[in-house]
Amino acid sequence: MFHLIFYKDNGLEIGTLNYGERIMFNSVDYGRYVKPVINLKTDVKISGGIGTVNNPYVVDTNN
Repeated sequence: MFHLIFYKDNGLEIGTLNYGERIMFNSVDYGRYVKPVINLKTDVKISGGIGTVNNPYVVDTNN
């Protein structure tokens, strides 16, 4: 099974593809959510925050 992410003009959808079957789509609005992910280099330091909306991570750029 593969999980696919598609961006459409009317919103984001997640598709599930099984071998030999069709792609089935579920809108993100129906409870399946996508979270953005970034990868930081090993020398980047997080200098504050807890990763919430009100207290986001602070990235130290003085390296």
